[in-house]
Amino acid sequence: MKLSLVIALVPAVAAAQPRPGAILDDLAATHAFEEVAISPDGQRVAWVEKVIERGRDTGRAAVFAAPLDGKRPAVRIGEGRHLAWSHDATRLAYIDKQLYVATIGGGARKLTSVAGYLTDPAWSPDDARIAVLFAEHAASGGGAIEARPPETGLIGGEIHNQRLTLVDPRSGAARQVSPAELNIYEYDWSPDGRTFALTAAPGPGDNNWWTAQLYTMPAATGAMTVLHKPALQIALPRWSPDGATIGFIGGLMSDEGATGGDVFTVPAAGGAATNRTAARPSSPNTLTWLSPSQMLIAEYVGGSSALGMLDVATGKLERLWQGDEGIHTGIFSNYSVSRDGRTVAVIRSDWQHPPEIWAGPIGAWKPITSLNAGRRAAWGPAKSLSWTSDGFSVQGWLLYPRGCTAGRRRWRPRAGRSRRSIRRSSRRWATSCSCPIRAAATARARRSRGPTSRTSAAATCATCSPASTRCSRPRRSIPGGSGSWAGATAAT
Repeated sequence: MKLSLVIALVPAVAAAQPRPGAILDDLAATHAFEEVAISPDGQRVAWVEKVIERGRDTGRAAVFAAPLDGKRPAVRIGEGRHLAWSHDATRLAYIDKQLYVATIGGGARKLTSVAGYLTDPAWSPDDARIAVLFAEHAASGGGAIEARPPETGLIGGEIHNQRLTLVDPRSGAARQVSPAELNIYEYDWSPDGRTFALTAAPGPGDNNWWTAQLYTMPAATGAMTVLHKPALQIALPRWSPDGATIGFIGGLMSDEGATGGDVFTVPAAGGAATNRTAARPSSPNTLTWLSPSQMLIAEYVGGSSALGMLDVATGKLERLWQGDEGIHTGIFSNYSVSRDGRTVAVIRSDWQHPPEIWAGPIGAWKPITSLNAGRRAAWGPAKSLSWTSDGFSVQGWLLYPRGCTAGRRRWRPRAGRSRRSIRRSSRRWATSCSCPIRAAATARARRSRGPTSRTSAAATCATCSPASTRCSRPRRSIPGGSGSWAGATAAT
């Protein structure tokens, strides 16, 4: 595992740049996608889209679905989040405070009427049950990005753990299965539908995710058995197709949903965990079993994301695709894989292109939506930089202002200099930065009637030089990484 910090360095913005308020308004009006889910057969894609009204995010989200062949337009199913396709690809479950199920070609039906917070539905392998995480009488799930209501009375006196709950898709009857004293973070059905793999810790859930362990639990009894106690954090438990092995991501992670580390496997019957990607200079964040010996993994590679096929036994990975954009599950999940691994749906976005839904074979995706067509970035090009700090590898994006291009520097000599000195200095600085920062410095100097020289420019644009054709003086750093148009939109 390579521990890396991803940041973006933003050069100082000149007067010619768009004002921050205009940029924020434009980002707020961008159509943002929160989630994407491809059907198991790879024929349809569903997504969650923020509802924008009068150029503003309403806080609501709508569920859409469309066929990949493009023969029929996208259909709005309802409002909600947390999508889950049935294994026969005919029904879509989602959460809008309660659990709903929509039939493709038909309407949606509300299944539950419970008091509390529901999230993360998943159909059983035979589609006879739907599992959900349910925090009874809770206003939220207490995750890293969940808003919590103010506490009153005895602070910390009420603990609302998320419990794994089974719902009958026909009657809507619900049954809580996991113990009340444990908070369930993530889970997966075994291939035979009899057992769950879960990550859990004693509540409260938003306090103890960092100490969660891997458990197994029979669906019939709810008896929890510790399978693995990680040294650091654990995420994304997934059963192998033959039911013999459970894979997961383990490593140093800041928060629930900010997944990254190494791929581990552990025997489902018990035993030691094995790191399958220990030698890789990257951070896997998602795994999908395609066979008992192969996984499709998504990983962070510097400031890029990559997809590859991992041979579980040897640790050898065949790179299938890599690009300067973010592909991951967890917080703001934007990636979904069909049952056979041949078709993938993604929410694609990079520094210059706003988010849209794409789907198709890996690396040969085609756009499904075009809601942000014509939008232009309010910033200039981005350049990936890498360096080391305190023994760690650090990657960052240098984000230039819009219009920062190569050109000649406008230069005026100080009074009293000789013609020879002027010619020598002119030749030295002829090829340099003519970006808006330098232009603004020149304008300020002229307004103040002071000398406009290379020294006055350097005070504003410190790293302009004959070898640099763009301004690269960082003013501040912001959290970022690949796909940061979508990240900036989410932050607003």
